[in-house]
Amino acid sequence: MADSPHDVDAGEDNGTGMRPDRGKTGLAPWQKVAGIIGLLAILLIVIALIVGGGHTSPVQHGMGLS
Repeated sequence: MADSPHDVDAGEDNGTGMRPDRGKTGLAPWQKVAGIIGLLAILLIVIALIVGGGHTSPVQHGMGLS
């Protein structure tokens, strides 16, 4: 019986024990750094809202009664 054709597109190796190179599919380093900075900024905002209460009174905005 003949061997079935080797399906490279299915992610099988090409006889060398390694998958064929399909190019980089991951994120660029600058994208990783930007994502981390963005997540840290969101985390700091959430912490500030929780610790600070997130609410201010009109007196704190200079609209207090004199």
